[in-house]
Amino acid sequence: MSKHTPGPWEAVKRNDGYGDSYMLVQTVQEPGGWEIADVRADVPCHKANARLISAAPELLEALEALIEETDPMQLNAGEPWCRVRAAIAKAKGEQV
Repeated sequence: MSKHTPGPWEAVKRNDGYGDSYMLVQTVQEPGGWEIADVRADVPCHKANARLISAAPELLEALEALIEETDPMQLNAGEPWCRVRAAIAKAKGEQV
């Protein structure tokens, strides 16, 4: 799998020109304005989805740093660490 577009990403509300609220789009962009994804903004949970998508690069980086900083003996000591490794693998398109 190729690497993801580097972060940080930002959720930016935009109007696509029609002016109706249902046409507003929550856009996740990389620095410089390259569009990564559009998430419809007419439903409250979609705005939350856009915020979650925009946090993805920082979340992945934080989990990878946590793994690096943790005693290897602890990494096999419980379900939370399995979930951390699974989340990193999922984000990278890998199998655990």
